[in-house]
Amino acid sequence: MTDHPIIFSGPMVRALLDGRKTMTRRLAFDKKGRPTTWSKILLAMQQQRELEERIKAIRPGDRLWVREAFAFASIAPIVSTIDNPMAVWREGDGRTDYGGPWKPSIHMPRRASRLTLVVTATKLERLQDISEADAIAEGVVKNEPSGDGLLCTYVPGLPEAELLCADGVSAGLVFGRLWRHLHGPESWDANPEVVAISFTVHKTNIDQMKEAA
Repeated sequence: MTDHPIIFSGPMVRALLDGRKTMTRRLAFDKKGRPTTWSKILLAMQQQRELEERIKAIRPGDRLWVREAFAFASIAPIVSTIDNPMAVWREGDGRTDYGGPWKPSIHMPRRASRLTLVVTATKLERLQDISEADAIAEGVVKNEPSGDGLLCTYVPGLPEAELLCADGVSAGLVFGRLWRHLHGPESWDANPEVVAISFTVHKTNIDQMKEAA
């Protein structure tokens, strides 16, 4: 079992908290073709470069501690936080007595994390091979009724103008829209290899968990 930090945006943190997100996809290679932290590759050198074996950096049983926008703050009237500031989180914290400034997720230390994901499965696949069930598990779909009776599919993280109101809008279409928003307009058509990670969500700090699963 290995522990890894993982960054999520505010809307995706909300999807984790709401129980809508149990899967995430991360690029297997960077723009220079090098394996990312989410995958490792052994290449066989023959007459031409061939992919001989794939070894995923993330395995079932590993734990991911979520990094998100946060702050250490003294919260009135909790006197004990004056000398020992407590962690507060920008997304869904529910506090009205602290409004920032917030620190970026990349700076969150392990002790401030409130969400732990236990990996249940991993697979390497092309981005466009995502199934409808996997797209739903990505947590990007939130259905809301519209005034004209259509069921609108909301894409967390996109402007309200991106609300898709139509009969039968697929979760895969919504996921593709969000991917383009995050990675650029040509990113979906490029169809890169991704590491798809399934997990269970535990609303606790990783060091407060008694067991991995």
